[in-house]
Amino acid sequence: MAQRPTTTKAVNADAVRELALLLNETGLSEIEAANEWLRKVYLPAHNARFARPAALAESGFVRVADAAALAETLCIQEERVVDRANTVSWGRLKLQLPQSPLRAHYVKARVRVHQYPDASLAVFHGPRCIARFSADGQHQPLGPTCPSATSCSTPSRTLRAACGGGLRPVLTAAPPNAGMVTGFPAWSSDPRFGVRNSTLKLSLEANWVETRLSIWLGISRKVASTRRST
Repeated sequence: MAQRPTTTKAVNADAVRELALLLNETGLSEIEAANEWLRKVYLPAHNARFARPAALAESGFVRVADAAALAETLCIQEERVVDRANTVSWGRLKLQLPQSPLRAHYVKARVRVHQYPDASLAVFHGPRCIARFSADGQHQPLGPTCPSATSCSTPSRTLRAACGGGLRPVLTAAPPNAGMVTGFPAWSSDPRFGVRNSTLKLSLEANWVETRLSIWLGISRKVASTRRST
């Protein structure tokens, strides 16, 4: 008779059947009594039967270099949208976001709430931690934030100004005939448009001239065809 191949699944199944038979022999019917029997009787006997000394004396566990990065990876993360009161809902808690030097408020901004194993909470906007809370929703001091490669949103005007990057170019409409030089539109000479490359500026102006000439030629041809027909 062919012998059944020995696999981990088959060994585990045999161990479960053996354990069920042993429990039936003990006559235990309560869960607490069965758990106590497993701890005090079955596990010591099982370890004495199957335990073997390790091939290497060193530990197989590797120490984590950055415990904060591990906590950020293993925590619960959920997205939320900040409501009109600048608060974030988490279960029965209303997490009030504190004032930030980066922007006036976070109303309608999409943020992430991190819940750590100790039940503490943190609110992130992109890669930046903007608030930390205890398990009962009390404010906690901000700790170091793990670096992230990219941000989920464009930096605000205030943040770019604080970093020395300047404000975003203002693209609002100019008054009529403002900045019109030699027939070119106002934005071609408006420094707020942000065109600093002279070659690009000349190309834009040439395109504008070509567009005006094509319109003028189209009107002239239409007038000439009307005169011939009359």
